Amino acid sequence: MTRHFMLAVGTVALFAPLLAAPASGQNDRRTPPAVAGRDLMMRAGPQASYPQVRRIQQGQQVQIYGCLNDRSWCDVGYGNDRGWVNGPDLYADYGGRRDSIVNLGGSLQIGNLTFSIGNYWDNHYRQQPFYGERRRWEQRYLDDYQPSWGQRPNQAYWGDGTTNGVMLRRAYLRAGPDAVYPRVGIIRARTRVTIHGCLRDWSWCDISNRRNRGWVFGQHVGSNYRGQQRSVASIAPYIGITVLNFSFGRYWDDNYRSQPFYRERDSWERQYVQRYRPSWGAGPERRYENRQWVPQRQPPRQQQQLQRQQVQVEQQSRALAQGRAEARAEQQAQSQARARTQRNPPPGSARKQPDARDPSDDRDRKPNSNGT
Repeated sequence: MTRHFMLAVGTVALFAPLLAAPASGQNDRRTPPAVAGRDLMMRAGPQASYPQVRRIQQGQQVQIYGCLNDRSWCDVGYGNDRGWVNGPDLYADYGGRRDSIVNLGGSLQIGNLTFSIGNYWDNHYRQQPFYGERRRWEQRYLDDYQPSWGQRPNQAYWGDGTTNGVMLRRAYLRAGPDAVYPRVGIIRARTRVTIHGCLRDWSWCDISNRRNRGWVFGQHVGSNYRGQQRSVASIAPYIGITVLNFSFGRYWDDNYRSQPFYRERDSWERQYVQRYRPSWGAGPERRYENRQWVPQRQPPRQQQQLQRQQVQVEQQSRALAQGRAEARAEQQAQSQARARTQRNPPPGSARKQPDARDPSDDRDRKPNSNGT
């Protein structure tokens, strides 16, 4: 019995590599690498409206992680980037021919994926500029929901984006993410604050307490992580801190209209443009060009109202000037008429006009014989 058992074990061990080889080869054949059938744009979601990640040239090889159940979009990797491309534009070799993965059907055994913007963006796009606008994109995700994306979430993934924090040391609260910006106030150590978010390099964070809102160094504000208070700069990616852009005009208009330094807003905005840093976001409006300050264009509706007001003011000014000119002309005509009358009095007018040397007062006048 023992000899038969040993013989069976040896036989299995001998033929085990041969039995495993077909399975391995079949698995490799069913999941070949895919190539781009044309120039493709990798995007941050399965729709052409999502932000661009990078371009993939025709013929470049990509790794397919899965596709939507209708194969319209596929999640692929290319280099160090991850994103979504059109499924029909991906080609693979199977059975001696190259064809679109849509036509190959289930031969490649590509897995079906769903798309959840919250998890996907947190895992792959924290360092991308568009990550700072993820709540707006999440709203678009909910509004443009497609059944092929999977189960629609009942609530927003990121919520309001705020996090409870505490000051780790005494720090100045400033009106922008740079030490040159005006001081809004001083926040003492161990003060509890609300963290609205940080720049994508976690160097500065936008916080508020009961009275003020502004920016502090990311190392000076902390939050609870695994039972300890640690600086946001070291734990932000792990606790879901919101990534913010810094838009000077909107931020100052929303928070600092009552501050004394708001009177110098134009000067500070020029510095914002001159000192722009990539970590602040997509970049300021180029209103400071060729070392000359270009006034900001008003929105169309405000511009139309301003034009109408300017037209009304000009019309009123022209009417007033015309009225004054007519009044001056009339006065001048009357003066000229009086001057002509004095030089050439009409006949008989001398008897009607009293002599300035004779008394004209009734009390100096002598009564005539009739008593008048």
